[in-house]
Amino acid sequence: SKIEQGSTSGLSDIPFSEKDIYLSLLLGTNIANTLSNFRRDIKVEILKSFSYLPIQQSQTTEESLTDIYQQAIDLLVKNPETAFKAGVIRVKEDNYLKIKAISLENEVSKDRDNSDRKLNDDEFLSIAVKQQKRLILQNLQELVKDKTQPIFRNQKWIERNGFESSGCFPLVAQGETVGTLSLYARYKYIFSADSIDFFQGVADLLGSFILNVKFEKQKSELKKYLARKSQTEAKFKKLAEQWKSETMFLSSITQMSIHPAYQQIIGLGPDVIPLLLKELAQNNEPDHWFWALSAITGENPIKEGQRGRMSQMKEAWVKWGKSKGYVWD
Repeated sequence: SKIEQGSTSGLSDIPFSEKDIYLSLLLGTNIANTLSNFRRDIKVEILKSFSYLPIQQSQTTEESLTDIYQQAIDLLVKNPETAFKAGVIRVKEDNYLKIKAISLENEVSKDRDNSDRKLNDDEFLSIAVKQQKRLILQNLQELVKDKTQPIFRNQKWIERNGFESSGCFPLVAQGETVGTLSLYARYKYIFSADSIDFFQGVADLLGSFILNVKFEKQKSELKKYLARKSQTEAKFKKLAEQWKSETMFLSSITQMSIHPAYQQIIGLGPDVIPLLLKELAQNNEPDHWFWALSAITGENPIKEGQRGRMSQMKEAWVKWGKSKGYVWD
């Protein structure tokens, strides 16, 4: 019904004309389309921003990663077009979820527990990570007051800041969960199918980025390891040849083991263990590397009855090396 000016009563005897109905429908449709397009454009811009964030960084240093995570969560929280007042990005490291960025609106208190979460100790985050399920929670104020429900780590913080809704989205890439994205709203935010798809899209972009960072880090560490391994092998080969040539006429094991080249080999540390084990395993008459191995590892697998028996001493160390997971060609 139309509403009489200055009154809240309907004028049932003055119905809408067909023209009124047509114009109202036309206006409503146009407004709905405009709002829908506006929201869609905002979502597209946010997704574009998420896509560009990693590209803007020339190197993924720890400092730049922190900046990327912070910009990402700020896009969702400190954006006037979004409904959220708080957001958290966590990254999975071993069996823990570690916070990489937090975004809070000015009126939201900062007194929350930001310590690492062990997955088995947090039911909600465990579901998101292990089952790769997003968790949409409504009526948070009722949940935090209901003692029969699992207790949130930041239960008092949720209650104090009046959060009513939250969403926790797993960050998944290539079938692996690499973290979580958590968002909090102060009213009963309706996570529609479209909004869920949007936030999961954001989470997927974050997941892909985190996995790429992980792969790049592994590649970098592998390159460093291979370079170090190559250098160690070259040093060991040179020192071993020097030691053998300069002690070949010595009969005293003590003199052989205190030779400078032998001591330098010990100084190469754990990286040289596979090379020493390889020398033992491949030589029919192994050199006296037992003392070097014992000095580096702090262990001695040779039993009392094996002492002085080169083949048995060799086998004891080779068996020890395999049990410790050492591999040699």
